[in-house]
Amino acid sequence: MPHPVHLVRHGQSQWNVRRLQLTPESDSRLREQHLGDLEGRTYEETWAAAETFDWSDPTQPIGGGESLMDGYDRMSGPPSRISKA
Repeated sequence: MPHPVHLVRHGQSQWNVRRLQLTPESDSRLREQHLGDLEGRTYEETWAAAETFDWSDPTQPIGGGESLMDGYDRMSGPPSRISKA
């Protein structure tokens, strides 16, 4: 019989663990995308800097951080491992 999988965002983890009576398992691959120099800026500053970025190239690192493809490759591993379990 398949077991349900609950993906819980970090900020609500403790509340969900208590509410759902779960045994948490964390995976460092499931984290936000690293945006390099764009991190720590205001919303307006981020979008002003992002205007120069070529969004059509998924392999280009964003702000010197991870590319869209890097993030996809990193985050696609855990769900596929879970679905095979």
